[in-house]
Amino acid sequence: VMRGSNTSGNIDIASTDVIITSSGMFPEPLSLDSIEGILIWRESNEGYKFTSDSIRVTSSALDSQSNVEIVVPEDSAPIIDLATTFSVDDIALAKRYIPQNVVKPKLYDWFQNALESGSIPRGSAVFYGPLDKFPFDNNEGRFLLQANVRNTSMKYQPLWPAANLLDVDVVVDNTRLYTERGQSASTGNRIVDAKIEIADLRNPVLTINALATGTLETVRQFVLQSPLTNVFGGQMDRISVDGDASFDLDLMIPIRSVRDFEVTTRIRTGNGSMQVAGFPAPVTDISGVVTVTRDSIQSESMGGTFLGRPITIDLHSAADDEPLFKAIASVRGVVTAEALITELGLPLGDVIGGRSEYSLDLKFPKRNEESRTPMTFAITTDLEGMEIRLPEPLGKPAGSQVGLAAGIYLVDGGERIETSGMAGESVAWQLSVARVEDEWDFDRGVLALGGELVEPAETRGLHIRGSAAEVRFGDWLNMSRSGETQSGTVDRIRSVDLKIADLYLLGQHLVDHRITIDRSASDWLVQFDGDSIAGSVFVPYDFFGDRALVLDMDRLYLPG
Repeated sequence: VMRGSNTSGNIDIASTDVIITSSGMFPEPLSLDSIEGILIWRESNEGYKFTSDSIRVTSSALDSQSNVEIVVPEDSAPIIDLATTFSVDDIALAKRYIPQNVVKPKLYDWFQNALESGSIPRGSAVFYGPLDKFPFDNNEGRFLLQANVRNTSMKYQPLWPAANLLDVDVVVDNTRLYTERGQSASTGNRIVDAKIEIADLRNPVLTINALATGTLETVRQFVLQSPLTNVFGGQMDRISVDGDASFDLDLMIPIRSVRDFEVTTRIRTGNGSMQVAGFPAPVTDISGVVTVTRDSIQSESMGGTFLGRPITIDLHSAADDEPLFKAIASVRGVVTAEALITELGLPLGDVIGGRSEYSLDLKFPKRNEESRTPMTFAITTDLEGMEIRLPEPLGKPAGSQVGLAAGIYLVDGGERIETSGMAGESVAWQLSVARVEDEWDFDRGVLALGGELVEPAETRGLHIRGSAAEVRFGDWLNMSRSGETQSGTVDRIRSVDLKIADLYLLGQHLVDHRITIDRSASDWLVQFDGDSIAGSVFVPYDFFGDRALVLDMDRLYLPG
């Protein structure tokens, strides 16, 4: 209802089911449940003046109460003095009330995408000053909005996990948006008093500075759901972790180009543990700091326990000469024979003893459709202090050094581990271990002696190839018979093809002979080719059983 004259009057507003249509301000019509209030106008020396002590606007999304005074001079821009209190029940609906002609298009789109859900139990706004001077760069006026935001899901960038603003005070001061106090969460991490800011809404750049506390698992989830997972080659889904953790997050996102973000996060733990899927032994007692940026990773003062012994850990980005890998954890420590058997489950039984220093690089491969590079453990050691209780040419006393370089490859699926490497200059291997009913057991492989090229094994069991300076057959036979042997090393041999310079066999010394050995169900088939012996021998596994030793010789000279 309107009453008045040319110099004064009032409008008594009591409207319900209001539809506001303005294609320039709102992309779609806005629905309001009601608008109530009295607007008074009068002519004054300053111009026309419009005032209201109470205008209430309600809808399914918000409820506001305002008082306002607007002066419209004849020769200058209108001057506003507005004070509002409001509450928002549903931010997902209320974000439609942001006028799109007031903010930049990219910023408008960001608000529409970022504000997923939530509420504002209480808020207030003041807006005063000449409208043509907004946003009041020279202090001609002020726009100040203050809101207590609750349980609000904020998807601040498409590639990052949403932040849950549990109880946060948000301020918009002219063109600056920032937070003052609050509690938030993200992927289970608790965040207190994070600093979220857009310093100038006309050139919107979002910055987030936060300290989050949680567990290594909640931190892993944060990494998994963010671009930080790329620093680990997309391999974090193959890592399980446990223990307490915290991290600092410094994130900068240009709203006009949200994918051109910059990030630095520092992750800390003092009691963590980590295990790679498909690898039987975890790293425990992890402590230290890991710094991750968009393209790099490094650690500080990091250590832990692996196979029951302390280790140092240096986590860093892969160098340019490792193009298949993204990040590398370099480990230094000491390993005992007992730990290799009991914790890694290697079927070595009484074959090894002692301890030795080692270096290990855990390499995180780049994950993409073109590259199927497995997660890799690269190991180097001189084996000093480690005894290998095998007959020649594979035995080694504890005090000697033999350089060993090996790779362990965790094939996707976690059901197989492959290894290849070289010890000294004359022993090389390519082996595969398979998981059978939750236990690891040797599947197949080739052991090459004397610099022989290693070819993959086509059948199960251990296949020995190459050449050797000395072999004492009786020592190997005794190992296979020994009831004390726990490892079954000899039992895993499927075939042998060796050129042997000095072969000691049944009291004989044979020079420069080739020997091939194949297994059957109950015998070894041993074939000789040399100046002294040429032919075949069937050797029963049990000399005291019913089966006889059978010789089929083309040539047999026993030099003694």
